[in-house]
Amino acid sequence: GTSMIFHISHNLFAVHHLNAYEDPETNSVVFDTIQLFPSFLPCSLAFSGVTLNATVNDWQKQQKGRATAQPLRIRMPLDNPGKKVTPQKIGRMGVEFPTIRPDRSGKPYRYAYANLAANMNAGYYDALTKMDLVTGESLTWSVPGHYPGEPLFAADPNGLAEDDGVV
Repeated sequence: GTSMIFHISHNLFAVHHLNAYEDPETNSVVFDTIQLFPSFLPCSLAFSGVTLNATVNDWQKQQKGRATAQPLRIRMPLDNPGKKVTPQKIGRMGVEFPTIRPDRSGKPYRYAYANLAANMNAGYYDALTKMDLVTGESLTWSVPGHYPGEPLFAADPNGLAEDDGVV
């Protein structure tokens, strides 16, 4: 077996990931994840404020934290052990609970869907977003006072494009 040792340029606190796949063109493994908390927070502090009490009584601070979550791409080289890699921003800020078209899992993909903290006066993730990870464009769906659950993508069985379907 081959050892895949590399170093990330800075701390990265992530819980939910989008996808991972091998990219033969760059001889790397691409790993896309959501940086949930600022990188300087240690694990012991990161979740200490995530309580029901804080969600109810300190929701403004919680919403500001949600707005800083961001998707990152890490390219892990297969032929350069020990290399320092720098995560690259993809998608848009304020997203969490990402998903993709299920049959793209473990394969290259273009579109991701996630909850979005769109309104800083909302008490939780108040929108859904579709992100084009190639162009950086995104579409948003929201209804004032509504808090959608984690998005799930259902593919159109007759569709041809990666994003043919519904969330």
